[in-house]
Amino acid sequence: MSIIQCKNCGKKYSDNVSSCPFCEGQSKGKLRKMFDWRAPNDNDNLKKCKECGNSVSPKAKACPNCGAPVAKKTSPITWFVLIIFIVIFWGAISGETPKGTSTSSTSTSLNIAERYPGPWVRDVHPGIARVLVKNDVRGCGEFKYRESSQNKNEFIVRCSRDGNIWQTYLVWVGADKIMGPYTPDSTMD
Repeated sequence: MSIIQCKNCGKKYSDNVSSCPFCEGQSKGKLRKMFDWRAPNDNDNLKKCKECGNSVSPKAKACPNCGAPVAKKTSPITWFVLIIFIVIFWGAISGETPKGTSTSSTSTSLNIAERYPGPWVRDVHPGIARVLVKNDVRGCGEFKYRESSQNKNEFIVRCSRDGNIWQTYLVWVGADKIMGPYTPDSTMD
């Protein structure tokens, strides 16, 4: 038995067969039926490896030449789940309340009064003053504050330009953050 090379396709085959089993035009009868078991040729779907440039089947997990992982397409279900997660996360950090809910109920007012108990302190607090200036709060020539009963360095601050009209802010001294202005809550006077 010897190996010969086909003159049409250039592939090598055994001399025990009468014609090249790889050429469609010359394979006839029994010989053609004998090779019908082969899987369909998916050379059209081959990808190039990003590392070595070798041809890689899209079904492969890694390049057979260099071992680099083959990138897979992200499924539509994965994209859908990712978008839902982003929407939920964005809603959570935006702090918006759902439609139909009220933020100015009696229980909320009581909770604010309980969270920031005690009398208003009128002494100068350098941390609060620094945060107000850093966050560009204007019209705060005079301020008074109460510290949170639950979080250290969290304050409710009332600012006024003239001592008559007040604006309320939530101030976090350690984080240099501020929220507001809010309309003053009458239960805290």
